[in-house]
Amino acid sequence: MIYSRKREVSETDFLTDIGVGLMKLKYFVSLGTLMAASLLISFMARQHDATLAHAHQRTANQDRQALIALENEWLNGEHNAAALERILASDFVHPVATGDFLTKAQHIYYSTEYLPPASHVANM
Repeated sequence: MIYSRKREVSETDFLTDIGVGLMKLKYFVSLGTLMAASLLISFMARQHDATLAHAHQRTANQDRQALIALENEWLNGEHNAAALERILASDFVHPVATGDFLTKAQHIYYSTEYLPPASHVANM
């Protein structure tokens, strides 16, 4: 046999129960709002990443134009140490007629210290 003890619910008890319920509801609403905001931010970040990825897709023509521009920059700055330092890769090697290989630093030194004669430049 189950005995239940009935008690009277006072107005204070009722308001306390409502207050606790409202606090729980407020907690769940806050948690829900936080989760929704988190999902929204995540979605926006993914969309932003997708937009950036699409914007950074290159075409063969763009690559070709970039290579031509780099080649022209190299030709125009072939005796400029700063330009060569910026353009040439750190592992750049220059094979020369003697069978030797010049490193990037050696190539820059030689290109900037041993300039071609003015008559050679004028004929180019």
